[in-house]
Amino acid sequence: MIKVIIIGKLKNANSEYFDYCKRIEEKRIANSPIGLIDYSTEIKDDVEITISSWETWDNMLDWAHDPLQKEAKEKEDEWYYWVKGIHIKAEDD
Repeated sequence: MIKVIIIGKLKNANSEYFDYCKRIEEKRIANSPIGLIDYSTEIKDDVEITISSWETWDNMLDWAHDPLQKEAKEKEDEWYYWVKGIHIKAEDD
């Protein structure tokens, strides 16, 4: 399993940003990406934390190349002061 933790400090959570969040949630619910185990996101003050769990590295990479996800990457500088992504491979004992 791959855990992806994304932490970002918001600077411009405008209507375009919230529209994107709504579209990503609708897509996730209507057509769950292959290999997605779990997904949650929370905004506390001006810090956003998103955690997703994926069955495989390839599943996570497929989502990273999704057009909607690419759109968000292009807007990072507009929406965030900074963003940090952490990828963790979890193995069974």
